Amino acid sequence: MKTMTNRKTGSCRFSEPVFRITAAVMVLGHPFILNAQTSPMAGVLPSVNEVVECLSVGVGHSAVVDEYLSPNLYSGLSVVTRQDRMGYRGSEKLFQYYRTSSSLSASHLGNSTGNGVQIEAAAVMTRVWERQLLHYKYYDLLLGPSVTGGLDAIYNLRNSNNPANVHGWIAAGAGADSMFRFRLWKRQLALDASVSMPLMGLFFVPEYNLPYYLLYEERLYGKALHFMHPFNVTVLSHDLALFVPMGRNQLSLSFSFDIMSHRLGGNDSGICHSRFNLGYVHRFERKYNGR
Repeated sequence: MKTMTNRKTGSCRFSEPVFRITAAVMVLGHPFILNAQTSPMAGVLPSVNEVVECLSVGVGHSAVVDEYLSPNLYSGLSVVTRQDRMGYRGSEKLFQYYRTSSSLSASHLGNSTGNGVQIEAAAVMTRVWERQLLHYKYYDLLLGPSVTGGLDAIYNLRNSNNPANVHGWIAAGAGADSMFRFRLWKRQLALDASVSMPLMGLFFVPEYNLPYYLLYEERLYGKALHFMHPFNVTVLSHDLALFVPMGRNQLSLSFSFDIMSHRLGGNDSGICHSRFNLGYVHRFERKYNGR
């Protein structure tokens, strides 16, 4: 298992075009950042009835090993769209803030010999309720419980027997946010590092190469549902974002990494994504527009 995990995580490397795209975005956005006249302070937590929303798109690298479909490593280009929201729940609440993150992604993957193709699609949504543990002028640390739901589907174009596999989970866990504010070019910028990890829940994956039609016909759903915990399923997501004032709103440049690894059903599976994201950040009042 250790060897399998190392092989999977080590394969999540970035191709040179990703760095070129990121560099081009930063160069093209540089004049707008410097010439902004009315820039809000980045990294400030939302106040009462205020929501901070980030809409972003990303591109990067995916790597998949799913022995239900193939023992080989498949890797390739990955794209994602994301929505992240943070709001204030009130000082009387035990967890004063909430953060919601949802994403849709797709990947086109090939094996090392070039004669196999897999298509992967994933949808993940995470809700974290956070309490402010540390608060300083330039730093905030928040921590709290989370609920995560995910669905990951893989289709192998070469496998005619069992061509597709689905992993799904819903679990409770924990999340944390660390916000650091600093000044550059006479403007306040911010770095936000966030992490979330499910700790216990239900995980769906067929056992022992069980075909899906047999799973349905024989009502063998008990062989596809498993109790998940960190010792049999690893699901982890991490984001590092730089917020830069731009006009009345903000620009977000971020790097995201997530991994799902398990050995349930007698098959090793590991999926990881590494992406660079470009996002638009804005603030709005709930009572103003009815959201």
